[in-house]
Amino acid sequence: MSTQLNPSNETLLKIQSTLNDFVRFWNEKDIDSFCTLFTEDIEFTDVVRQMAIGIDAVREQHVFPFKVVMKNAKLELTDEYARHIHTELILL
Repeated sequence: MSTQLNPSNETLLKIQSTLNDFVRFWNEKDIDSFCTLFTEDIEFTDVVRQMAIGIDAVREQHVFPFKVVMKNAKLELTDEYARHIHTELILL
């Protein structure tokens, strides 16, 4: 792989910050903050492979889990991996 396709330290720090926010907002069940992490045209697949297209669908997809079935669940990242697969695309 070309050296120029390796994520820079600055990029990796930004990714880590976003992942930390994702985990924190999910664990707090803060749906408004959680949704700020995504673009309006997001395509999101959850852990049970349900797909939501668009930020409003992602918000709706998380209401029931955050309030009922996952309200006491805690998310933890234990293994992380990042690499460029294109000049403007990083696989996580």
